[in-house]
Amino acid sequence: MALWGQAANITQLLGVDLFGLITMIEKAARTVCRNEEACRQISDRASMIRDRLQQLQQVSRFFEHPEMWKPTQGLKATLGRAYRLIIDCQHSSYAYKFCWGSDIADELESALKGMDAWNQHLTNVKVDILFNAFTIIVTRELHGNRNTIKQDEVLRRQADDTAKVAEVLSIPPAFAAFLLPRYRWIASSLQDDWFSDERRVRDAAGLPADGGVPVATALSASPLACAICFDTFPAGRTRSAGCSHYYCDECWRGYVRAAVGDGPRCLSLRCPDPCCSAAVVRDLVDAVAGGDDAERYARFALRSYVEESGGRIKWCPGPGCTHAVEFVGCACDDAADVLCRCRHGFCWSCGEEAHRPVSCGTVRAWLVKNKSDSETANWVLANTKHCPKCRRAIEKNQGCNHISCPPPCGHHFCWLCFKPAGTTRGHYACATYTPPPDAGGKAETKEEATARQARASLDRYLFHYERWAGNLRSLEKARQDLDELERPSVLEGMAAAVGLSAVTGLDFMVEAYEQIAHGRRVLRWSHAYGYYLDPARDRKKRELFDYLQGEANAALERLHRLAEVDRKEVFCYSEAGEADAAADVVAKRFKDYRDTMVNLTMATRTFMGNLVKAFETDLCEVSMR
Repeated sequence: MALWGQAANITQLLGVDLFGLITMIEKAARTVCRNEEACRQISDRASMIRDRLQQLQQVSRFFEHPEMWKPTQGLKATLGRAYRLIIDCQHSSYAYKFCWGSDIADELESALKGMDAWNQHLTNVKVDILFNAFTIIVTRELHGNRNTIKQDEVLRRQADDTAKVAEVLSIPPAFAAFLLPRYRWIASSLQDDWFSDERRVRDAAGLPADGGVPVATALSASPLACAICFDTFPAGRTRSAGCSHYYCDECWRGYVRAAVGDGPRCLSLRCPDPCCSAAVVRDLVDAVAGGDDAERYARFALRSYVEESGGRIKWCPGPGCTHAVEFVGCACDDAADVLCRCRHGFCWSCGEEAHRPVSCGTVRAWLVKNKSDSETANWVLANTKHCPKCRRAIEKNQGCNHISCPPPCGHHFCWLCFKPAGTTRGHYACATYTPPPDAGGKAETKEEATARQARASLDRYLFHYERWAGNLRSLEKARQDLDELERPSVLEGMAAAVGLSAVTGLDFMVEAYEQIAHGRRVLRWSHAYGYYLDPARDRKKRELFDYLQGEANAALERLHRLAEVDRKEVFCYSEAGEADAAADVVAKRFKDYRDTMVNLTMATRTFMGNLVKAFETDLCEVSMR
């Protein structure tokens, strides 16, 4: 029943109940009285087609990609034709008239060939799914339910929304552009308020009560004195914001320059007169502002479409990225990661870099700790060593290699080899092994207990911090390799090296690197989670955490090595003196490598999925045992 329930996806996509049509073919074939063998074969082919469709349904998201499922739309016509032929064969008079004339027989044979072709097509699609299509799911999970919008697209959307509202409300586009940010760029909300109480909306925004004219043409009809510089100007040389206060262009220019210098608040600019609330809209700014000021105002206006959207759209925080990201799923969950087209991943909830499966609260606590401790941690890692006895971090501040650990430890050892220093020969004792002194079971003092706890806390922090930072370095390297791998010249060279005619045969490499990048992000932030597991209170959780993290890390390391190191052996064989290797040897080596890569990518995805699910439930499996 589960498979039949999944059939709804194909039914919805193709607009026809293919499974119902196949059932009708099977039922009709059981009652046919002419050309029984051909009809039985058609029924068998229909059953096979149903099996193929059901198998494809196991990867339901595959059908979200039209290029994958649209070719099967022709299947409807083939099945319908087969059903009509079988129905015709049920009527003996019709069958007797045409059967021996071979008309129906020929048509049945043609239908059989068509259904055989569809079976082969669906079989090929199934192979594609097993080999490549699973990566569609990986990519969608990495990217999240998001839509990356280029800056030009943001500008076009903004212009379209402004034009539609201006047309509906019968106001100048500049007025519509001034109103929409106050309604989070939701046109329906603005329209509801406008038609409910137009006067109130106009007064609140500072728009002319009578509709006015575009403010850029609100020039003086007679000579007037500028209300700022008090110089008198001829008609048409001063302008207002649709009110009765006129100023010269030079004063307007200075006023706009000062407002733009204050930042995005310039989008809510009002008349310079302190007692007037008339809106200074885009038309007026464009008419009087200098080039740089007009450009900055336009940039603020563009960004407002995203920043004032109420969280529906956000700018990608990636360095140098100008794209916006629209989240089309449920953004209410904590740690909802999205991936921009620039490959920068970030959390939709808190804006930090992508940190699934760790909660935003844990990330905030970890980053705050890093701000206070990371410089110390980096310095400790670079400039200190641990005492072999008490594990306290020690700085070497003199030339002699004989080091004495401060009280209460007091252990003497060699800086070079960590062996205990002799009492008479100093650091030369490193040439001969001497066992460390025995504490003799002496009771621990309060000061020693405090020092031990401090050392343990620092060691635990350094352990997770080193791996947190190390996975970031690995992530950045994977991104660099992925950028290089996607260069057409590189792909073409790799394809030629293994005898491929199209670079699409190397898609599995790109998909593997995407999984590596995803895995590095997950493992990186899993160390922040692990740091906040109390060693005593969360002992059982810690055990499960170590197991899941270890499995995921081991799979990821194998995949990363396969992609980074073994790839050179497969695609750069000429450098190893194998340029004359037989084509079949090269093809087999590539096939083995590809199969291993695909399987390992799937396995890594599974382990990472298990890790993410466990963390998202706060390792609840432990409490259930």
